Amino acid sequence: ALRRATLVAVTRKAVPREEAEAWLDRLGAHAPGVPRLLLHLRPDALRRWGAPDAEPVSGLAGERVLAVSGIGDPRAFAAQLRAAGAEVDEAAHGDHHAFDAGDAERLAARAAAADRVVCTLKDAVKLGPLWPRGAPALWYVSQRVVVERGARVLADSLDRLLAARDAGARAPG
Repeated sequence: ALRRATLVAVTRKAVPREEAEAWLDRLGAHAPGVPRLLLHLRPDALRRWGAPDAEPVSGLAGERVLAVSGIGDPRAFAAQLRAAGAEVDEAAHGDHHAFDAGDAERLAARAAAADRVVCTLKDAVKLGPLWPRGAPALWYVSQRVVVERGARVLADSLDRLLAARDAGARAPG
C-alpha cells in the first residue's frame, strides 16, 4: 500500500528530528519511488482564550502549568511545554473529549495550584466557552508547521494538485 502512495509525510511534535528522519528513511526503503517529507509541529505562541493577548511560548519557562488536553498523544503536548521550560501537571483526557461544565469547574479548581492553564487549540474551542468566570485565564498554544525536509516535494505536489483542480474546472461538464 505504501508503494501506491502519492506522498509520504512524517509529522513530528516532540520526538527528536533524527528519530523522525530515521522513520522517514525506513518508509522510503519500502517505497523508494514515493516522495517523502518531514514536518514539525512547533509551538508558535501562547494565546489567551477570548482575548487578543499573545505571548511567546518561552514565557512558560519556570512556570507551573496545568496542561489540559483531549488529543491522541497528550504526552507530546506536555513534552512541548516542558521543552519551553514549564513544570507540567498533566490533565489528559481521551482524544476528542467532549468537555462539559463539570470538567471546566474541576479543571479551574485544579488550576489554583498552577501559574497558568494551557491547552491545545483543539481543546480551547470546546473548553473556552465553558470556562468559569473568575477562574484563572485559559491559554492555548498555537502551532506552526515547519517543513524540515522535502519542501520541494511539497511544493511540486501542491502544484500538481492545483493544476488538476484547474483542469477539472475547465473541462466541459
